[in-house]
Amino acid sequence: MTFIPDSISSEALEALAENADCELESSHKHMSEKEMQKLVSDTIEELTDKFETVFGYKLAAHYCLYMLFKHHNTVHNRICEENGEFEVALSWARDAGWLQMMFGNLANIDCGTEDFLSND
Repeated sequence: MTFIPDSISSEALEALAENADCELESSHKHMSEKEMQKLVSDTIEELTDKFETVFGYKLAAHYCLYMLFKHHNTVHNRICEENGEFEVALSWARDAGWLQMMFGNLANIDCGTEDFLSND
């Protein structure tokens, strides 16, 4: 869940969304929701099949959380440096904090002897 201060206008949020990094190839930008979900599902299944264990899903989740965390911190820093809109930047930082909590929760889920991410 994203927390956005009341003082941010819709226009400011739309401008941020337009400037947000997007690493999708141009051929994938116009995919439907179902097509995107299928692409992600197929790719994750192909990857996790190589591990032959449920731990592959945890590694994939950990990587995804890390990339989201990194993106939110990058956006936070860019807004602070370029615009000085600290309330807008704060919403990105808060979400990065939520992602940090998810890292902790994920670490508490044990996926067997090969799980080097587990807190146990």
